[in-house]
Amino acid sequence: MKVTNLPATRPEPVSVHLIGISGYARAVLRSLLQVIEPAGGRLVAATVINRGEEEEACRALESRGCRIFSDYREMLEATEPSTRNLCIIPTSIFQHAPMTVAAIRAGHHVLVEKPLAGSVEECQQMIREAAIHGRAISVGFQDMYATQVLQIRKALDDGIIGQMRAIRIVASWPRDRSYYTRNRWAGKENCDGRPVFDSPLCNAFAHFINLALYFAGREPGRMALVSSVRGRLLRFFPIETFDTARVSFNTQEGIEISCVLTHAALERVEPQIEIVCDHGTLHWRQEDHARITDLRGESLIEWALDSEESNRSRMLSQVIRDTHGGHAPRCSAAMAMHHVEAFRLAARELPVEDGPTALAIERLASASQWSGIPELLDRLLEAEFAASR
Repeated sequence: MKVTNLPATRPEPVSVHLIGISGYARAVLRSLLQVIEPAGGRLVAATVINRGEEEEACRALESRGCRIFSDYREMLEATEPSTRNLCIIPTSIFQHAPMTVAAIRAGHHVLVEKPLAGSVEECQQMIREAAIHGRAISVGFQDMYATQVLQIRKALDDGIIGQMRAIRIVASWPRDRSYYTRNRWAGKENCDGRPVFDSPLCNAFAHFINLALYFAGREPGRMALVSSVRGRLLRFFPIETFDTARVSFNTQEGIEISCVLTHAALERVEPQIEIVCDHGTLHWRQEDHARITDLRGESLIEWALDSEESNRSRMLSQVIRDTHGGHAPRCSAAMAMHHVEAFRLAARELPVEDGPTALAIERLASASQWSGIPELLDRLLEAEFAASR
């Protein structure tokens, strides 16, 4: 008897819809095009509100069979019903909640950029809508999708260096006038009537606060819960919110997470995380390495850390695969909401102070109001040390 081998049926790909291709979304699109087909997806539509500026990119996308829309609502209305629709939302903070809710109601799973939203109330609305419609929300904390992060969390959970006591985060990413004037919401509390609260805690250094909450979680896969905050929020630049934070979050797990973060310094210092445990310490230097050492300083385990671009590509691939297989998100909205709770608590409990006055810094007469402050991070660390003695 002759047996005819039938060709294997390929599963239906995930239909990916992208809102925006400019700004940060340009980097997302670049990474997406590299991983989408191997991950089991295809880019079927994109929203571009500035086609005149992105004509070349639009034509390239159309040549791949991607439809271009000028309004994200029109794109969502044109969606064919499917449990394999994924909407990627790398847009402004104040747009996260309304766009996510609209996408979910149109039948999409969602990958939304961090932070999840500008307020806890918006986060809760997004989570409710996802539950009602049976859709998943993944959040763009790309480090959470890195294999190294999972391995570090397991090592800490296994107690390789004993019980965790404290986490410290230190970083300085200088910003200037161009950063705060690049859009309508940078450095603002609200935009178009929706909460933003753009700040070092909310936006640029959000990845590292989120990682700290993840590492401090009591149970595997759970985030720590912030219960109180103390410290100071400082404003050196002429913005609504603040550009510098020296704060400590107390968690229900009994672990203190202290943050010394600034955009107003002259010098750049890449983010560093230090996790202090009874029998050793984990040292994390962003895009470089992470190392667990014992009390003598001898290395027990070391990881090379990947670049932001590598982690972003991994995240996009993972979310497409999770959508394809119906798996729970690696970084869900419920997890990411804890970060929003933390920075909103700081905003509610701590006043924003004038930075030069608070640290007794005199600006040079020739200095611009956007000039970086020399050795600012060192001054902040000294102040933290003095306050903790």
